Amino acid sequence: VDARDALPGLACRPGVSGWKVWHRGQWHGDWASVQDRFRRKCPNLESLFPPGGDGVADLHLDRCLRLMPHDANQGGFFVAVIEKTAPHPEQAGALPAGAAEVCVTEGAAVLPASLST
Repeated sequence: VDARDALPGLACRPGVSGWKVWHRGQWHGDWASVQDRFRRKCPNLESLFPPGGDGVADLHLDRCLRLMPHDANQGGFFVAVIEKTAPHPEQAGALPAGAAEVCVTEGAAVLPASLST
């Protein structure tokens, strides 16, 4: 979901579809570069790179927002607005109807309004 229109005046930049990864004093443009550099004991860094081929276009990363600290004297953030289009199937671990959902991120729990005092 592109949320830039909902946040007028917010100093932000669009998301990017390609980037390099810094590892052990060297920039790597793709997973093959890491594999070539560390032939004997390659670290598992593949998930840090964007998907190859047309897969990155399907993600619409340009709709994400990058808030840079030097653009508006603020903290730096990456924002992705995700729209849920269908309920999760039970076999995927969906919660039973009426169960409170708790989100834990970076060691802090975010409680739903029904559990907040």
